[in-house]
Parts: sequence; structure tokens; C-alpha cells
Amino acid sequence: TKMVLSAQQLVEKHNLNRVELLTTAIILVAYLQQSRAEPQANLALVLNHLSHAQWSLIAAQVKSLAARLRITPPNKSQIDTDHLPLLLLLAFPDRIGKQLGKQWKLSNGAGVVFHSSQVASKAELIVVTDFNASEYGQFISQYVELELDMVQRYAPELIEQKEVVLWSEQKQKPEKVSQAVIGELVLSEKVLPLELTSQNWQQLWLDRIEQLGWQALTYDDSLVVLLQKLNLVRQFEPNHDWPIWDKQQLLTSVVDWLPPYLSDIRNLKQLKAINIAKILFDSLDWNLQQTLVALCPETYQTPAGSQRKINYLSNEPKLSVKLQEMFGEPTTPTICNGKVLLTLELLSPAQRPLQLTKDLANFWQNAYQEVKKEMKGRYPKHPWPDDPTTFVATNKTKSQLAKPK
Repeated sequence: TKMVLSAQQLVEKHNLNRVELLTTAIILVAYLQQSRAEPQANLALVLNHLSHAQWSLIAAQVKSLAARLRITPPNKSQIDTDHLPLLLLLAFPDRIGKQLGKQWKLSNGAGVVFHSSQVASKAELIVVTDFNASEYGQFISQYVELELDMVQRYAPELIEQKEVVLWSEQKQKPEKVSQAVIGELVLSEKVLPLELTSQNWQQLWLDRIEQLGWQALTYDDSLVVLLQKLNLVRQFEPNHDWPIWDKQQLLTSVVDWLPPYLSDIRNLKQLKAINIAKILFDSLDWNLQQTLVALCPETYQTPAGSQRKINYLSNEPKLSVKLQEMFGEPTTPTICNGKVLLTLELLSPAQRPLQLTKDLANFWQNAYQEVKKEMKGRYPKHPWPDDPTTFVATNKTKSQLAKPK
């Protein structure tokens, strides 16, 4: 097994007592291979107090392993629990744990805890040999205590030294730190002078975005509008190389498009102020930009000559416009080369909604007459013609229209 091989390598590399180390290794291997449920999670205490019944379950396996290694089969009193941390450190380098709050962070990135019925370890480090997963968390069922100097002395190759830039929640600013890590477990760290390159700033903000998601950035109306426009043109004008963007995809691919805009960002306020919609629009080639603008214009010019903004925030683009400004328009305005009808929100002179329609011709023929009856008395200063399809569109009152030009 890996543990026995590790024991042999330790003997050769560090001149340790071969018999003592291999004896402990084979008893440990035999014990770990047995299925059991021990109330005591500390493996050193368990092996120091093996009952006769417990020993009988593993004695044959111990004898077989000893024969293969050509050493005298040991008895249960010969285990040296001082060697346990060293052997388990090398056998389970991905399960080295350090306490962070109530949880123990493992070098493989997992988080485990001691059950409330157990006595929690106060050791500097532990090696978790077994844990149970439940809907309430992952509970340590077996471990051994470990000291950092043992790792540094016997397995220094496991420790990586690296410099990283982190966000300090306490100080609400970035810090540059030197870390000693095993996998995803930080053993120690030291704050360094904050001298950051553009790449450091980029990585800092990318890490922050990964942690906070869209809370770190601004998912505003301008971005929603851009994505909605792209959804429309992909559907109705598919013969172009339109990008496939959505809220989640943009977040998961942020490393591909945002880093150049992060180099000069120095605080969270500046990060939130980044205009994502502009960055994405500018990333389109010039032809796509012009085509998108033509297919999905920002505004619509009414028959009265006014420019009214088209609302793309919902799945169906909507135009809110005073009813009088649409006189003379026989059909519903469109975008995307006539393939998408605008939803018209026709407004009163006081900008209150009168009618929502995608069929302007039908509205003029039918519902308009009822609207006219009600509105003519309420807004007598404004024109309410019998035939709106032939009347000249206007945003003026009747008296203003009557004035000589």
C-alpha cells in the first residue's frame, strides 16, 4: 500500500527505525481496512486502547503484511502512535486540515466539522482519515493530530510558497500576502508591501467577481437592453455571427473579456461603475455594431416628427407614445427589417396609458372610437378626429395648430 511504501521511503531518507515505523504502518493499514464505527474519533487514542476483540479482527492482516515485509509479526502493544501523524500525512496529503472558525478547512478544499457529541481537537493541524457526509454537513469520524514542524521536516515538498493579492474584508482594501499552502489550505501568511502590477489588480478584481458574482459589478438596464437586442437579432436575423451572451454566461466567461478594463480599478466603487454594456458592444466588429443599430434602433420617429425611445427591457420591444403623435400612421411600426412588431403603449395628453396594442390598424378601426368619446371631454384642447388615419399627427393642442405659421 501507499502507506507502507511511504514508511520505507522515510526510513531511507531520514534514517528512522525501520522496524518501529513499518510495524506501526502495517497495524495502521490493517485497522483502516476494517469496517467499524468508533465513538472516539482520535485515531491515536483508539489504537492505544485496542481491545482483544478489536485486535483479533486485524491480527491476520497484520501477520500477512509483516510476512511480506519480512519483519516479525507485531502485537498490539508495539504500535508507536508518535509515528501515526507522519504516516497519515504522507498517505492523505489532501486531507490535512486547519481550523477556520468552527470548521476545519482541508487541503483538498473541503470543509469538515466535529460533531457536537465529540471532543474537538485543539491541535495546530489534523489529518482526517474518514468523515461522514449528511444533510447537516461533513462530520469528522476519524483523525490524527499533526504539528506543522513535522510537515516542514518530513514533507516539505507538499508546501508551496506563493504571493497573492487578496481582498481584506476587515480593511475593505487589497493586501499582498506571502502564503505557505498545501493544496487549498493556507498554513501561514505574511502581509507584504502593496506594490501591485496591472496583472495583480486584474486578478484581484477577477477573484472578487468570482466571490461576489454580479454584486461586484453592475447589471443595469443598458446591459439588459443590449442582451435583449441580441436575442431579437439572433432569432430574426440569424445570418450574422451574433455572440451568444446571457447573464450567467457573461459571469462565467468574465476572464475572457473584462481583464483589460480592470487594470486601473482601485476600489469597489470604480468596479461597480464599469459600463459592461459599452464594453460588450465595443467588442463587436464594426459591421455587427452598425447592423445591430439598424435592426434595433434606440428610437422611433413618430409621424409628428418626435423621437421616442423604444423600450427593450421586456421580451417584446415597446414604444410609449402619445396617441396624437401616431395620427396618420396606418400600421404598427416594426424593427428588425419589418419582422418584429413594436408593442404600442398609446398615451393620453397627460402621458397616461390609454391602450396597449400590436395592431394599430385594428385599434383605429375599433377601440379608438371608444377612447375618443371618453378622452374628448377630458382633453378638449387636443384633437380627436373622426378619422385618425388621415389626420396629421401632432404633439400640439388645437389652439396651437390654429395659429398661423
